[in-house]
Amino acid sequence: MASLSSKLKALFPNVDSSIAWELRNDADERGDYISQWNLDNSQPTEEQLEAADADGDAWEALHRVRKQRLRAYPEIRDQLDQIYHEGIEAWKETIQAVKDAHPKP
Repeated sequence: MASLSSKLKALFPNVDSSIAWELRNDADERGDYISQWNLDNSQPTEEQLEAADADGDAWEALHRVRKQRLRAYPEIRDQLDQIYHEGIEAWKETIQAVKDAHPKP
């Protein structure tokens, strides 16, 4: 089951979540919940959030792959050095190896 944050990011993909809403956690009762809503759009209902669960899971999976790739890619200076010394084709092979090791879902 996707987190509330992921569901909201899936429902509003082009919105900066740091200013659009604020989440809180009430560990004793309801867990994560929206404590402040700053968008002109209506705050999603519980039903809409539940319906966004699969999209939230997909967002989380893609986010994990992006983080894995960021850690696996060589530093930009090393990539540029490889392009200079070995050419674009060698660089493409290096990048493709990372993409193959960490495929998008």
